[in-house]
Formats: sequence, structure tokens, C-alpha cells
Amino acid sequence: MHAPVITEFTCDGGFQCVLDLGQPFELEFSWSDVDGNASGWSIQAIGDGFEFQAGAGAIQPPSGSGTIPLVGAPFTCPQPPCADTAILYVLTLTDTTGLESESESVDLFVLGE
Repeated sequence: MHAPVITEFTCDGGFQCVLDLGQPFELEFSWSDVDGNASGWSIQAIGDGFEFQAGAGAIQPPSGSGTIPLVGAPFTCPQPPCADTAILYVLTLTDTTGLESESESVDLFVLGE
């Protein structure tokens, strides 16, 4: 039995992206799984002093390969002024047996105001 393998994880087409406040962005990931049973994904966002689940979902039906595009909600600044913020988005895939992929990540830099 083999865990899924993340073959690509990008932000706006690259391995990092620089975003203005209010700017939407696209994450996209591709995978392969020789057992053909990749079944779910999860993205954790990690920054300086914070961490949150940025997204998760099922791969239906379980699959041996594919690409999933995701549209990220724009970042906001509810209490200006806001500093520039670096966020690491970490992607992990799982399969129907519970095996977990090696994680892959992209860097997001959100410019403050």
C-alpha cells in the first residue's frame, strides 16, 4: 500500500504569491496515487503566532490522480494599521486506508496597509 503523492501545489501558478489586502488568489494542487484511492485533502495555514485550517475536502470518488483548483478568500484588515504577513499553506492528502502523503507547502505574503 502506498500513500498519495502531491505532484504540484501552487499559489496563483507559482510556489509563492504576494497579495494585496482584498485580492483573491487561487491555490491548485495535483496528485498521483498508485493505489488509486486518494480520498481527502487538508490545508493548514501557519503564520507568526497563529495557525488555522484553511480548507479541507473529499476527493470523490477516490482517485489515482487529479488536479483541484481552489479560490482563496481575500485577506482583510479589520483594525488598521496591519503589518505585512507571511503565511505558509501546508497541504496533506490522505487515502481510504488512512495513509497520509508527505506535506507540500506554498508561501503567501500579504501586504499590509
